[in-house]
Amino acid sequence: MINSLVLAARDTLPIVKHKRHLKPYWNDHLTELHDSMIQRRNVWISEHRPRGEEYESYISYKNSKNCFRNELRRVYDEYVAEMSNDIEKSIDVDQRLAWCIINSRRSRNTSDILLKLNNKLVNDPESVCAEFANLFEAIAKMSDHTEDKVNTKLLNLIRNRCDNDPIRPVFFEELSKIVTNLPNGKASGLDGISYEHIKYGGKLLLRHLCNLFNLIFDQCITPVDWKTSVVIPLFKGGKKLKSDIESYRGISLIPCISKVFEKLLDNRLNERLINFPNNQQMAYQKYLSSIYASFNLQETVHHYKERNSSIQVTLLDSKRAFDTVDHIGLKIKINDLGIDGNLWKLLDHMYRDLKSCVRCNNVTLYRFFSLERGVRQGSALSAKLYLIYINDLIDILSTSGKGAVMLDLNVGCPVQADDIALISPTFSGMQCMIDICYNYSVRVFSQ
Repeated sequence: MINSLVLAARDTLPIVKHKRHLKPYWNDHLTELHDSMIQRRNVWISEHRPRGEEYESYISYKNSKNCFRNELRRVYDEYVAEMSNDIEKSIDVDQRLAWCIINSRRSRNTSDILLKLNNKLVNDPESVCAEFANLFEAIAKMSDHTEDKVNTKLLNLIRNRCDNDPIRPVFFEELSKIVTNLPNGKASGLDGISYEHIKYGGKLLLRHLCNLFNLIFDQCITPVDWKTSVVIPLFKGGKKLKSDIESYRGISLIPCISKVFEKLLDNRLNERLINFPNNQQMAYQKYLSSIYASFNLQETVHHYKERNSSIQVTLLDSKRAFDTVDHIGLKIKINDLGIDGNLWKLLDHMYRDLKSCVRCNNVTLYRFFSLERGVRQGSALSAKLYLIYINDLIDILSTSGKGAVMLDLNVGCPVQADDIALISPTFSGMQCMIDICYNYSVRVFSQ
């Protein structure tokens, strides 16, 4: 199927690569003026570049240059005015669109990554790629953990008693709706298949994908190629040093067909998950965002201050939270939330024998390493799986009785993914909540 898609796309569609130097406001008239300017400049150069108003070639070249620049400025000003109007219209209606417009105007640094290791600058592309491979391999390696043997026995017990409860099959209409909404311009995995291949492959391709996905649901086995990804180091931003290797997070590029399958799987997970996630969790949910977590924190502090009560706040952030998720613990927690049968078996198989390589500075280092822990950032399921993994910690904090309360609402631990704000009216309550988080991290994250 993959080879057929690649060959069909190669034979029927032109390959057009994005050219960063092109200006979005460029038009055919500018091209004509630019070509005319170049032509007259060549004539002027052929006459040994004479200068002065008595030389016709010089006057002709200067006039064409001024004409081109004036038109370029005019078109650019119109483009900026149009962008400003779009921002003005969208800022109160659709802030996401407004920020997309603003970010598209920002200059982007496209230079290669340079690392500083042991006070030495590493600038060779292959060496930089190898250093990132060493880093990501070390992060993905499972460290010694006292509960591994117990958890392994429990996982094997779940596997042995798991029944064959079938997964709801995929129908053409459901798959077609997902494929229609796929974004363009996203990176592909190692197989070279992008979302565009799937979107424009036609109904016959979707019917074959339906059959493939239903076969996977029935057998609870995913293709081996779906377990292979390529990791791209992405700068975290902020005030971090770009030369520091710890300032980068790994984003996994997995096969796009696998991501479509994971979107279907996510729908079936949502049908099984009840009262999930904890209402203190604001991340990766429809109609919720970090603004709500900030509002929760701010209003709680104001509530206590207005009543002349003390309030303690502690902000916590997990280091490499997505990359240190224990696969065994994750599978046990999935089962604890009521996910069983073939759906659990499929998730169990998906997170076995994962491997990855690294791509950096236009170099792909085909040195594959095992992903013994972590959820792959870039996967359609990674956010949901992390929420499952961290949900019991939020439950423990919420039921500890140590957090802040407004009337009958528990507001003691607003959470945005791996960022947790602990709010307590007493020092002893705050210390208890911090101890809960510390003991949880030691027990669960295998640090």
